[in-house]
Amino acid sequence: MHEILIAVVIMAIVAAQVVVAISAYRKIDLYKAIIPEAQNFKTVKVYIRESQVKDIKIDYILNNLNKFQGPETTDEVLEAEIIRTPDAVNNDDFNDNEVAIGYDDLIWVAKGNEEKKIKYKLLTSYQQQGWSKI
Repeated sequence: MHEILIAVVIMAIVAAQVVVAISAYRKIDLYKAIIPEAQNFKTVKVYIRESQVKDIKIDYILNNLNKFQGPETTDEVLEAEIIRTPDAVNNDDFNDNEVAIGYDDLIWVAKGNEEKKIKYKLLTSYQQQGWSKI
């Protein structure tokens, strides 16, 4: 009698696991049907100043990808660099303003998957070590 009780408990546990597995398989199939295939997406790396992240609209970025594709690399360090930023993000017609980056201002650099913020005056030494300005 004891073995029969143990067998019934084991069968109940196995049956519960089968029900959970079938349920999970159905959910996976549903999510596969909802989410498009990976090859339908295009990933584009854009460079946005930290001061603009909260305010800029995604539609503006997507319509002007050439402005956000990336910095051009130069071998010499300039004391100030001019970057154009939109006046107001709520207005579809943006006016450009010039914003100067000073010698002691912080900028983003990247190397592989690592990104960090450094002072602009240290950019040359970081570029010599393989870092690129974002």
